[in-house]
Amino acid sequence: MKANVFDEGQRTTADRLVPFTLFTEPELARIGLTETDARQQGLDIRVAKLPVAAIPRAKTMSETRGLIKAVVNAKTDRILGCAILSVEAGEMLGAVQMAMIAGLPFTALRDAVLSHPTMVEGFNNLFANTPQAGPVSPSTSSENGSHSTIAASDESTRNETSE
Repeated sequence: MKANVFDEGQRTTADRLVPFTLFTEPELARIGLTETDARQQGLDIRVAKLPVAAIPRAKTMSETRGLIKAVVNAKTDRILGCAILSVEAGEMLGAVQMAMIAGLPFTALRDAVLSHPTMVEGFNNLFANTPQAGPVSPSTSSENGSHSTIAASDESTRNETSE
């Protein structure tokens, strides 16, 4: 904004990842494509979900409400989007945004050694539960068979495929 206002810049948000955070209780943060967006674009995707209650730091803060959901390109392993409903969601989103900007595969966050206990550490578990690429089983495929979904640590979210 500074470059556009004071330096007569031509900066734009076109082709840039712009995060969104709604500072409610808990916070809602999102970046990139939603599962619906990815499906509408015909992308071959994998979807990972993790209840916030599975994150050790959430337990120590007694803030276990919420869910993390990530959409991953099944062919490139790059993160296409992420939505977080959780305490500190806006802070957590930065880690995903940086991985997306750098073009890193989801495995970079899955395998990273992150401080313990922190909310960002939840990405280790989230991405450890990303479905494998390849044939999609009938129980997890959409009408066109272009995605699979898995959730960890909470049976109540296992069958969720909508946003």
